[in-house]
Amino acid sequence: MWDLNKLPAYSKCTDTISTKQYYTIKRALSLGGKPALRYRLEDFPDYDVIITQHQWRCVDTRQGDFPVLVWSGFEQGDIQAIHQPVQVTLECYHYSVDNLAKEILASILKQHERERSEGVLCPLPRKLARPAKQWETSNKVRLRCL
Repeated sequence: MWDLNKLPAYSKCTDTISTKQYYTIKRALSLGGKPALRYRLEDFPDYDVIITQHQWRCVDTRQGDFPVLVWSGFEQGDIQAIHQPVQVTLECYHYSVDNLAKEILASILKQHERERSEGVLCPLPRKLARPAKQWETSNKVRLRCL
């Protein structure tokens, strides 16, 4: 992966993303059990998005995963303000891509929902589910893990 400290950003600004986008991706990252997620965007065939805890990096796969856009510095604000947009720092490494930032975010969410519906993303990691024997012995509720 390219070292962002050695690359000059074409532009850097503050932006907002919706709480739905932020928390959906944050939840997918925490449930995935991996330090990073990588989405191949069907709406943008040359771009992938690599999501880690501290940044979301849109990369150009034709250029050896060269960063195009980076969302970082997520400021959630007050926990009581969950309905308000999340403040982020948006760094652009290409001169014309800042106009596509909202479309790329929408494409990330669309790809996430597609993978989730196809069963690629498990809603609950298997290691967190209780064994079936414990469910069967419970007198209160009889459920089984699938």
